[in-house]
Amino acid sequence: MGLFLFHGFESRPLRQFLSRAAVVLSLAPFALGCVERRLLIRSEPEGAKVLLDNEPRGVTPVEIPFSYYGARDVVLEKEGFVTLHAVIDVDEPIYQIFPADFVTDVLLPVTIRDARDFSFRLEPLPERPMGAGDVSPVIERARELRDRARAEDDGAGGG
Repeated sequence: MGLFLFHGFESRPLRQFLSRAAVVLSLAPFALGCVERRLLIRSEPEGAKVLLDNEPRGVTPVEIPFSYYGARDVVLEKEGFVTLHAVIDVDEPIYQIFPADFVTDVLLPVTIRDARDFSFRLEPLPERPMGAGDVSPVIERARELRDRARAEDDGAGGG
């Protein structure tokens, strides 16, 4: 009678089928597919600090794994350059739209790599014109006006 208590399970082909099915089902979790999503953010010049959705993520060039598609906020900061603010659209590919995403994420026994590359050019900070930070002409003009006002007060009060 063996391991099976029901009639019909004693046949050898059925036992072989069930044992093979058990092996396949036990290995299935290791063969399931997935999608590996990555953003590559570059800048010219390199070395800019990257904030993705207000989270620091490294310096350019940087590769960032991501889980969801849609609009993402990117900020690039580098000393001597204008801070760059951008919104990037990471559109979902056709194989990530329901119900196809179930097949690619769960059933397909391969890894799909979805890499998105975004490049930005940073603008240098504008140079200050000569004397733009010098306030001495303003101070000198203020002294002249003060002295003139005092002289007018002295002349009006004395007569």
